Amino acid sequence: MTRLKRYLLNILFTLGALTLLGSLLARYAVVNGFITSPAVANEATGQTIPYEIKGKIVFITPDERRSAELVGIGEYVGLSLLLAYVVALELRRRQRARLEEK
Repeated sequence: MTRLKRYLLNILFTLGALTLLGSLLARYAVVNGFITSPAVANEATGQTIPYEIKGKIVFITPDERRSAELVGIGEYVGLSLLLAYVVALELRRRQRARLEEK
């Protein structure tokens, strides 16, 4: 494997790990912010969207919902990057095994 490929794999792993870790920390912050939301819809503050958190229903604003969705997207992107890293490593291992057989 060339140095460039190894370097790109390291970048892929680092980006995936940091994206996933950052998204998980953001989810923790966002979800803990929802805990203080009211349990009854409040149209005056715009908290009208039901959201289940830790076994109870609270009402959040559309902006808070978008924040939760963006955090979820970040988690999926991080997991996808790490999955791509694992697949690339497996392909590399198989390629090495094929070359050693010859």
